Order: sequence, then C-alpha cells, then structure tokens
Amino acid sequence: MLSQSLPRQWVRHSPLLCASILAIPVKAELLEDSSARLELRNYYFNRDYREGTAPTREEWAQGFLLRLDSGFTEGSLGVGADAIGMLGIKLDSAPGRTGTGLLKVARNGRAEDDYSKLALAGKLKTSKTLFKFGTLVPPVLPTLRPNDGRLFAQMFEGGLLTSNEIEDLEFTAGRLSRVLQRNATQYTPLTLSPLNRRFEKLGATAEHFDMAGLDYRFHKQWLARVHVAQLQDIYRQQVFTLVNKSPWGAGTFSSDLRLSLMNDYGNAKGGKIDNRALQGLLGYAYKGHSLGLTYQRMLGDTG
Repeated sequence: MLSQSLPRQWVRHSPLLCASILAIPVKAELLEDSSARLELRNYYFNRDYREGTAPTREEWAQGFLLRLDSGFTEGSLGVGADAIGMLGIKLDSAPGRTGTGLLKVARNGRAEDDYSKLALAGKLKTSKTLFKFGTLVPPVLPTLRPNDGRLFAQMFEGGLLTSNEIEDLEFTAGRLSRVLQRNATQYTPLTLSPLNRRFEKLGATAEHFDMAGLDYRFHKQWLARVHVAQLQDIYRQQVFTLVNKSPWGAGTFSSDLRLSLMNDYGNAKGGKIDNRALQGLLGYAYKGHSLGLTYQRMLGDTG
C-alpha cells in the first residue's frame, strides 16, 4: 500500500476562512457554488531517537493553504476546476536537525526559508458521476492512503472517477502517475519506500498506480467493500471489507472484518511479494466511550 508510518507529533490545524469568490462570467452554478478557504497550519515536530547514531529531527514551520473550488457549468456535462496554493515558511531549523518532512531541504543540507507550490485540477460532472484530473489529494481508500501528516498533504498526478449512479452503490476508479511529496515542489516517480525494509528491492519505480473499488450498502447498517489495485510491475492487491454499525441497548455495536491479499506483479521490480492479512474488530460505543477487541493474522512469505 502506498502509505507511510507516522511518529508521535504535535499538530495545530485550523481552517480559518470560508467565503465566496468570483470566477469567469458564466451564468451558471459555476459561480454560485464556488468557494474559497484559507487554512493555516502551525506545526512543530520533534523526533528524538535516543538510541543509535541517528540525529534528532526538530523543526517548526508555518503553512498557508488557499483552496479555490469552483462549481460546474450548466448542461448535461458540467465543467469546473479546483486549485490549492501552498506556502511554507521556516520558523525554526538548523543543520543537523532537518529531515522532518515539514520544510524543503536545499542541496547544502539546510532547510530553505520558504517554499511554495500550486496544485491545479479540472473536473467533469454528469448526473452522479464525477471525474477529476490533474493534481489530486485522493480520498483514503483500502488500497491508498495519502499522507497528510505534515505541513502539506502528499499529492498525486492523475485521474479519479467516482460514480453513484446506482443507489447505495459507489464505484471508484483511478490512475496515478507521479507523486508530489509533502515538502517537495517537483513531481517524482512512484517509488517503493525503504521504510522498515519491507521489500527485497528498494527504490523500484513504476509508471502508474491503478485502482478500482465497489462500496455497496446492502442495508443501512451494513457496508461491503471490494477494492483492487496494482503498482505497475511491482505488486497487485485485493482488499475485501465488511463493516457493520448498529444500535445495541443504549449504545452502538460495530464490527469491521477485512481480508487483504498482496502479491508481486508483472516484472516484480520490488522482488517477491507474498502477503495475506486477516483482520477483525468488534467494538461497543456508549456516550463518547468505546471498547474494542481486535485480531490480526498475517500469512505469506513477506511483509
């Protein structure tokens, strides 16, 4: 799965402003449904390894995100566009303490005083089907979890289709081709992360990541999900999920059952991948309190 583990951290994340904006003079919902939001993130990060020779990572930064979302033009096919402007400012850093993922690091190893980037995406809508393309922050899916654990979110270049044409059924499909990391201003290829050495061959790259999924609510209390994905010539993954949440006594009972199957695919540029994970969660919530019991069984020859 394209994801990263997050260490303990302190975050203050406050959306501050919502207002209407003006766009091109089109007499349609393109203007009426447009919005702008300014978001400020003040982030201090400190990681002290305490053991070994790894240096302490400690930085402080201020982030500004301006989100501009348009509505859609009138007609059977609506057209719109979204944009996110980002500015990161260094508040505290020093050589030897960089590498937190908050700030862009120059070639001399020092954090830059500031950095900025612009994410643009187009969108098309017909009936209950939406297609977005360009620079995207995809939703959290069983096969994909964009990392939003720093000043800015991890973004991808590609296209994503979401359709709800059939009642209680949602279809998702997409292709991602490049990644814009959290503290980067340039796109890079999709690359296997070296974290925890989960793969035999590190640094393998892929031209694209394909995914598709069906979410079916066959009862107001039950949701079944089937999602598949493949990272070209590296791995293929299938995830099956069954979720229930229903009233029980004065509280709410919940269950979450998952089966994940993962194997190397194509030219297997990441080496052998053979993993199966079976997971179960039973929980009960009552007036803001919850108690859960979980079980996970790992099978296969690799992580």
